[in-house]
Amino acid sequence: MTKLNKKSFNDNYNKLKSISEDLRSQEEPDIDKMVEMVKTASEAYENCKKRLDDVQKAIEAYLPESKAMNKNQINK
Repeated sequence: MTKLNKKSFNDNYNKLKSISEDLRSQEEPDIDKMVEMVKTASEAYENCKKRLDDVQKAIEAYLPESKAMNKNQINK
């Protein structure tokens, strides 16, 4: 398990934002750091996605109507 896996959603989200800002602010990409940045960003993204999916499932368990609303939004 990586260090990011142990962090909260907000820690992972902030890591994504930080990497995004770093990449946008570079006039010339730092190729030597690119692979590590992409790897870290991918891990943070997957952690955020998993947490969002888990929260959605928990909400649907308590509020079944939210599942129906979510399906309606997807079908639009």
